[in-house]
Amino acid sequence: MNVKPEIAAYKIVGHMTNTPQTYHDDWKANGYMSAQLKKGNAKSGYYYKNISEDSGSISVVVPNGSHLKRIK
Repeated sequence: MNVKPEIAAYKIVGHMTNTPQTYHDDWKANGYMSAQLKKGNAKSGYYYKNISEDSGSISVVVPNGSHLKRIK
């Protein structure tokens, strides 16, 4: 991997498959993204509910950095 975590404000600008209210389970969203990346057809992100870290909060998994825009 060539990415690292960064604590900053971002806006999601790419298409998301679901909403924060219709989130997937953590393992399911990350599994969907992993499979799509392997096939080379990942175009949309997914909202998911965290299970372990920050349990109960909603996070996202996106195909790449172009799905996000850093807020200054």
